[in-house]
Amino acid sequence: MTTSELAVGAKGTAVLESDRSYLFYRDSETSVKAYRAVCTHAGCLVEVGTETDFACPCHGSSFDPATGEPTGGPANSALESFPAAIDGTNVVIYLDS
Repeated sequence: MTTSELAVGAKGTAVLESDRSYLFYRDSETSVKAYRAVCTHAGCLVEVGTETDFACPCHGSSFDPATGEPTGGPANSALESFPAAIDGTNVVIYLDS
């Protein structure tokens, strides 16, 4: 994913590692957050959601893009997060950390 595909304040999704989905939120020009797109309630695939959250379509859980913490629904723990960075024009996620 490139920075042109993920503007500041935007959310995005990418499939990496043989069909594992990840969610991204770019919170500033130089910073990005990354999470595994798996709901902590029942393991469903979390989607980009509304303008203000990531959303699980299975049971209605929602998550704060800036923290991964649940903001609604039955999920009561945060999405699994990964270190991520802006490297030039690329958004990079570090999966081996």
